[in-house]
Amino acid sequence: MRKWIGFAAIAFFMAGRLAVAEVEMPPAKPTPASTEKPTLAPAAKLAVGAPHKKWGLEIGGRFIVERSEISPSFGERALLAVNDKKNVNLSIFMEQAPKEGDSKACREFYLSRLKNSPIKFESETTREMGEMAISERLIRDAARKMTMKDVNAYISHDGVWIDVHVSKVLGPGDEGKELDNLIGTVKILDKYQTGMLDYRDMGLALFRRNNGQRVPEFLSKALELEKKSPMLGKDSWRVTVDCLAMAYGMSGQMDKCRATLEDGIKADPTYPNFHYNLACMYAESNDLDHAIDSLRTAFKYKENRIKGEKMPDPRNDSSFAKYMSDEKFKAVLKEIGS
Repeated sequence: MRKWIGFAAIAFFMAGRLAVAEVEMPPAKPTPASTEKPTLAPAAKLAVGAPHKKWGLEIGGRFIVERSEISPSFGERALLAVNDKKNVNLSIFMEQAPKEGDSKACREFYLSRLKNSPIKFESETTREMGEMAISERLIRDAARKMTMKDVNAYISHDGVWIDVHVSKVLGPGDEGKELDNLIGTVKILDKYQTGMLDYRDMGLALFRRNNGQRVPEFLSKALELEKKSPMLGKDSWRVTVDCLAMAYGMSGQMDKCRATLEDGIKADPTYPNFHYNLACMYAESNDLDHAIDSLRTAFKYKENRIKGEKMPDPRNDSSFAKYMSDEKFKAVLKEIGS
């Protein structure tokens, strides 16, 4: 079965050193994996747990999460989300504080990194809002006659530094006050209950570290919570389902692997990796005919893969190794251009 290639690091513009430690996660009670992509409106609030801590961060607003990760060391979290109806972009970055300091020190530290940015900022101001240190600026694109407003809220709490960033393109007469209102909803949750993104991101982090024993436990729980209160974008949901299926397959739970992929295909029939991994599952179950059918379907829809994602090569996949001398299989490889 192919190896999963995760999203590229999404906090490269903020990340400093990676802390090395283990993260505390409460056990996830096993729940039946429900991979059906929800179509309900996104949740009215977004919350994520802080690395190595029992508290979390919350921000109001109906956001769809496009990307979310825990670093390989479990010391950092990064998230990108969007509210399409209000044209607002959101990012959250958390890390173990690289040095001692309050929220103002946190702001100074991160703003110093923006000094080398090729982007030209205008009207930069700083202020405080409660325990948060605020920075805001305008970015003008003369070529496209566009002005964007950026607002960052920096927080230092319990040895963790946080950067909450919201931005939007301003229309005529729009001063971007909505961004200030959003920042005003940011708060620390001392009594934090582990949520969908925590289970999902931990499951994916363990998957990337080839520590697959608890991956199904975390990802199935994440998908169950996602169904109740959706917030994942289409590609993030695809990755979650895909990795859950592969985790089942690599642990020999072929029935669960197949059921997860079939549910994924039912909800998203043209995503090629669902079909490709189903082909792998059939191949490893000695069902060549169904493996070939799924492989053909996967390459039929190869243009529908996630942006930046490469189509796997069955010639280099251990799932198909035993069929490399089979004339029927070789004909299919030629047909799909592999």
